[in-house]
Amino acid sequence: MNSDLESLSLVSGAGDVQGLNKPGVRVDGVAALQFESAGLLGAALDAPHAGFDSDLYALPLEGWAVGARSPVSSIEFVGHGGLYGRVSPTASRPDVAAHLGLPQAERLGFKASISTVGLPARYEVVVQALLDDGSRHPFASINGSNRLLPLSVSSGPTPLLVVTYGRTGSTWLMRLLGSHPDIVAYKPFEYEPRVLSYWVGVLLALGAPTSYLQPLAARLGSDRWWLGDNSTIDALSPPEPKLARLLGHEGINQLALFAQTRVRAFYQMIAALERQSPATLFAEKVAPDQRVLGTAQWLFPTTKCVYLVRDPRDIVLSILAYGERSQTTSFGRERVQSDDDFVAEVDQALRHITQLHGHGDGGDLMVRYEDLIRAPEVELQRIFAVLGIDASHAAVLAAIEMASSELPGMAQHRTAADVTSSVGRWHRELSPERQHAWTAKLAGVLEILGYDLPAG
Repeated sequence: MNSDLESLSLVSGAGDVQGLNKPGVRVDGVAALQFESAGLLGAALDAPHAGFDSDLYALPLEGWAVGARSPVSSIEFVGHGGLYGRVSPTASRPDVAAHLGLPQAERLGFKASISTVGLPARYEVVVQALLDDGSRHPFASINGSNRLLPLSVSSGPTPLLVVTYGRTGSTWLMRLLGSHPDIVAYKPFEYEPRVLSYWVGVLLALGAPTSYLQPLAARLGSDRWWLGDNSTIDALSPPEPKLARLLGHEGINQLALFAQTRVRAFYQMIAALERQSPATLFAEKVAPDQRVLGTAQWLFPTTKCVYLVRDPRDIVLSILAYGERSQTTSFGRERVQSDDDFVAEVDQALRHITQLHGHGDGGDLMVRYEDLIRAPEVELQRIFAVLGIDASHAAVLAAIEMASSELPGMAQHRTAADVTSSVGRWHRELSPERQHAWTAKLAGVLEILGYDLPAG
């Protein structure tokens, strides 16, 4: 590691880097998972093995899978945060073909390397085969530790992330948060800044092995060849250790520092333009994605999160009303055949948010839209107090008053007559039959989020 990077990046002493806590990835255990023979003829993970330890921010994986009733379309690597990577089986495996009595050995094996940027400090990755018929079959799991180099953080506002799904009242919450003198939230009804998400996306894209190995063996088949889109590295011999470290460790650390400074510079500028005193937090909406949240916490270790939820029946109706008014189909509604099917999509999204909140450090907040509307003073005081900023009665009232002033775009954003009627709209807008059906489908997540269920 060069001296410039050392001085910029390290927070802890050099002893941590040289010892057991040195940055990189370690595999503690690998397990084979039982699968149904009706789905897979066979599958195995050949690498990595328990004890694998590397200072690169990458986890190499190698193995094979053969579908029983349908060919294997791709191999997926999934975890608590969702999909970590995907690769098509392209390798020839004559040993597998001979073992299973298959006529051909092509496209049975896979070789991939997934980035560990954004993975939890203690991770588990499940390896599963996706068949052409759409079915998924897990066949192996890997667990271990992920250690990213601590980055130094300059002074300035730090992230307050509103983790949520669509049509949950997030823009109104952003308006309330930005009305506190200690929080920057840039023009929430005019723009929707995703500055942190943008630079996290850049870091995740360029920090992937398929991208940072392109300088060694560029696949020039697309205008964005440097991202490694749709390419594999299974035919590429590993570079010398020092070169591999330069690309897969030091280069990513420096890119992370650059991303951090660009985010910080943006919000320092906004704070200077919009307010007299410097803010301590900047608020942004962010998708419920473990990789995004984990990377944000690497760039800014004091990142705080507010998990915003809403009655899923009202979410569905708000999305449908928004789509009808804007003549668009979005928020996942485009992926399903009917409104009733879309209920399951929202159910899964909210369950994922609760899982992310449950794996937090205990200092993050779960906020319900209904509480924010029905008791804004109580809820906002709770939020400000947990954030460690002025939560006095005067500060809360001032924020509500400032946020309530009408701005261009506010009226167009609403799909209900007023905020009060946006709560419990499913009672009025759904037939009794659909009320019963949707509530039955959503009973589990409604209970998790603390919403009352009708008797029976």
